[in-house]
Amino acid sequence: MHTVMPERDARPNASGALLTGRNVDAVIKGEALGRIGNLEVRLARNEAEIAAAQEVRYRVFYDELGARKNLFQVQDRRDADHFDPLCDHLLVFD
Repeated sequence: MHTVMPERDARPNASGALLTGRNVDAVIKGEALGRIGNLEVRLARNEAEIAAAQEVRYRVFYDELGARKNLFQVQDRRDADHFDPLCDHLLVFD
């Protein structure tokens, strides 16, 4: 069974995957995808926000959970990997 979505509702993201549904325009514009109380969810808009997300990942994985660090992670205090350029970085703001 194939479902056809109107072209305006299906657009590729950074990794080439198709985005569908009511939040497509919000994703493209960098707007909030949702809110619960004081929390707002959206995708990272720029390299600075991706770097901030990587710093949070570092604190959680390495400082709190004790993952092993390599030389680059120790110097930068960021958890960055080869998937980052392909991924959408979901952020939650309070």
